[in-house]
Amino acid sequence: MLKNRAVKTVLILVLLVVSGILAWNFILKEKNEISDMWQDQFSNITADLTLENVKYSRITPEGTKWTVKAARAMLYENSDIMDLDDVIITFIKNRGKIVIVSDKGSYNRKNGMVSLKKNVIVKFENGERLYADVLNYSEKKQLIWSDEPVVLKRDDGLVINGRHMKYHVNTGLIVLRDQESVIPASAI
Repeated sequence: MLKNRAVKTVLILVLLVVSGILAWNFILKEKNEISDMWQDQFSNITADLTLENVKYSRITPEGTKWTVKAARAMLYENSDIMDLDDVIITFIKNRGKIVIVSDKGSYNRKNGMVSLKKNVIVKFENGERLYADVLNYSEKKQLIWSDEPVVLKRDDGLVINGRHMKYHVNTGLIVLRDQESVIPASAI
């Protein structure tokens, strides 16, 4: 009788262990499938908040200073950085407008800094164009600059290649450092 009872107890324990292992495997499988589903569905999401067709204007008592338009803006939790795609920045000045376009950009809301990258083109009111791979803007300093090579082209054919550039937004002064110029034959 004791022997039968011990066998039954062992069989019940074995059955419980096997059932527990099977249940645990089933739970792990379901957990992995749910995890894979979440990874597949949300693998393209990199930001906490993504906005489409964004327009942001910096307005002061004197009027609108600049406007940023972007096809997409990505905001991140606990970060002052906003990433931008297909960016157009328009500076409104007494002497006219300056328009900057680029493929990518970021805006640091804390320090008022804008960084633009990839196919950056600055279109000045007088028809001049400035081309760069990287361009920065400081709202506090009212300064646009690049520490990377830039190319300035005018409608009359003048081309200036510079290694560094600064543009003072308030005064309209542009400074190209370490520059080489290509002067059109008609200007000589």
